[in-house]
Amino acid sequence: MASKDFRHRFGRRLDINECQFETAGSLKRVYTHPDMPDVVLKIVDPERTHGEGRLKGESFIKRKNPLGVYRGFRRELTQYLILSRRWNEDVCGAPPLAVPCGLQPTTAGLALVTEKIINADGELAPTLEKLFQTGAVELKHLEALERFFEACIAMHVVLSDMHMRQFLYSEVRSGRPEFVVIDGIGEKNMIPLRSLSVRLNGRRLSKARDQIFQEIFDHYPALQRQWTARRADASRSELVRGPSAEGR
Repeated sequence: MASKDFRHRFGRRLDINECQFETAGSLKRVYTHPDMPDVVLKIVDPERTHGEGRLKGESFIKRKNPLGVYRGFRRELTQYLILSRRWNEDVCGAPPLAVPCGLQPTTAGLALVTEKIINADGELAPTLEKLFQTGAVELKHLEALERFFEACIAMHVVLSDMHMRQFLYSEVRSGRPEFVVIDGIGEKNMIPLRSLSVRLNGRRLSKARDQIFQEIFDHYPALQRQWTARRADASRSELVRGPSAEGR
């Protein structure tokens, strides 16, 4: 039988009203833990569910899934476990997704506890969508976004949804500009083709990256010119270094 101390620390149902609300998406609500400000709690919006722990109006096939509304938690945890086998943090730094820390019962249902991605003020970091909408996107953001997708492609990270609101931008997490994905992590398809194929997954990630970049450039053509010039300068530098390196 679990000890009272264990129950108090890990098994006690947390009152969601004690948590600070941070943000909400189409399905989940995000709160900061009252005793651990460096983690967030992700719960499925109770307004989207009914008493059996299933989403309202979901299909017959999805209703047969025994995990119900928590199947997204499993996808995220599974993807992190797979990535942990491939990712060497001593070499690569922090992984490109918010690190899951466990599960916490709450008065609003089970919560997935994950690393809180913060800005320099210690608040929840801004999304790429917010940077885009406020005209705050700069070259450093594009470079960080490109590094993010390169890492995901190289490490075969499967993302089921890729929208601007799912990427948080931080310069304090690793000491450099970076984007971290916080939702839509893992394989959604019944036949996990992208989990099985590095090539298919790479093509999907590359397509999503190109679509996001194009949406940014359509709204900010001056930024596109800066980006094109920066890449051209980088290419010329590579050409200059190439012959000199061979001659040494």
